[in-house]
Amino acid sequence: MNNDAIKILEKIKNDIDYTDNGRVELYRNGRLILKAESESELDDLVNDKIENPNKNKKVIIVNYLIKKNTKNKNPFQLSVIFCKITPNLKVILEKDNKSKVITFSNEELIKYGFKKSYLKKIFDAIKNRKISLNPLSTESITTILELN
Repeated sequence: MNNDAIKILEKIKNDIDYTDNGRVELYRNGRLILKAESESELDDLVNDKIENPNKNKKVIIVNYLIKKNTKNKNPFQLSVIFCKITPNLKVILEKDNKSKVITFSNEELIKYGFKKSYLKKIFDAIKNRKISLNPLSTESITTILELN
């Protein structure tokens, strides 16, 4: 990994408040509503901060992963998972398992960096099934940004 990619990763860490434990965010209607260091902390925050909905509410979880290993080809990844919050404040996966891991290679980090506006493009690509939703495969940010 070159110095430019390392600097960009440091900027991303600062921009998203990434900690050694990680960063997980919860979105509703495209807006950030909660952020935590882990999924278990996010579950706790849902119970503490979210008002019980009358019915299931659709949400999206974004789990950020930064790998500092200099040999890693994809040092930055986003796991995007479409979920629901139930009336008893449980976060559950959607039935059709809409989720995807989006990768950023060193070259993509240098070329594109990371902008929060990319999240909307990622959410739309997953929601509209413009990319494969095979949970075992990944998609590069270049593929997402090239979609219409």
